[in-house]
Amino acid sequence: MFQKNLRMAFSAILLIIGMAAGIPAFAGTVTVDVVEDGYCAMGSSWYMDRKYAKAYEFSTEGMDSTGYIKFDIETDLAGLASDMIESASIVLYLTPRQGAGLTAVTAGTTGNFALNAYSDVYNAGSLYEGGTVTYEYTATAQYEWIFIDITDMVKAWLDGTYDNYGIEISKPVYDGYSWYWSTMENGSTAPYLLVNTSAVPVPGAFLLLGCGLTVLARMGRKA
Repeated sequence: MFQKNLRMAFSAILLIIGMAAGIPAFAGTVTVDVVEDGYCAMGSSWYMDRKYAKAYEFSTEGMDSTGYIKFDIETDLAGLASDMIESASIVLYLTPRQGAGLTAVTAGTTGNFALNAYSDVYNAGSLYEGGTVTYEYTATAQYEWIFIDITDMVKAWLDGTYDNYGIEISKPVYDGYSWYWSTMENGSTAPYLLVNTSAVPVPGAFLLLGCGLTVLARMGRKA
């Protein structure tokens, strides 16, 4: 009797582990943390600890500002392959003008973001070719969240086409306006990466489940 009870208990444990492990590990939405961000003003001065970043094209050459952002792809998306990514978006909290710079894009005004992955450590001009994402957006409020799709960029990081040196965010056309957004220094309004994934079963889950079912079936025949 003791051995039978022991086998039943062991089988139950296998079933529980197998069923629990069979739950997709990454199905649904994953939030990826920002690990570095800031902006570069006038092509040379980096500001990496401000509560805002900004991007604009100035009418005078060399006076532009470009934003920078990097996400924890290596940790937060560990174990995912590029074909498991359904969509991925940078989420930014836009603000009015912060510090010096052009007037912020106002409600009802449309402007462009241009994003590209760095191919070196936030070195101006060191960008991967052919990977620019252009996002046209019409502002609706002084403070608001926006979502910029960078699915192909995230897939390129995961399949090794790109190394993760972060992203340059710029405003490609001079129109007298600028984009400003909260950085990681702001906590609750910090940028993040929102990734929607397909189901990824944990390896070995169904093997454990099958073992448990097999043991129970044999026990049933012997009873």
